[in-house]
Order: sequence, then C-alpha cells, then structure tokens
Amino acid sequence: MLHAFQDKMPRVHETAFVEASAHVIGDVELAEGASVWPFAVVRGDEGQYIRIGRNSNVQDNSVLHVTPENP
Repeated sequence: MLHAFQDKMPRVHETAFVEASAHVIGDVELAEGASVWPFAVVRGDEGQYIRIGRNSNVQDNSVLHVTPENP
C-alpha cells in the first residue's frame, strides 16, 4: 500500500512490485524491477528520502527508516 506523507508520495517504477500487505510511505522511490514483500514497511517520513535501487528487494517483515541526518 502506498501512503503520502507531508505532500510526498512514493514513486514506483511501472515494473516495481509492492505486495498488498506492505506499506511504502512518503519520500520513497522504487526503481525498475525493485520489490517490497509481505509486511515490510519503507518509511521516507523524517525529512529524508529512501531509494530502493534497480532489481533490489525489501524482504518480508523488514522496516526501513532513516533519521533526518542520514538518508
């Protein structure tokens, strides 16, 4: 599921995949062929961004979150 946060909406390449139970929030970019699997959370919500590179994946139950100092 994709969620906006502070006027930032995740950007997902047309070939990327986000499983229905996963949450991708805010300033997040999923590149070509990237995937986010069940119950994972990717939070680009602390004034910083998260970029998931080409053909990378975020495995089940993972949580990705950064601090304002460290994108």
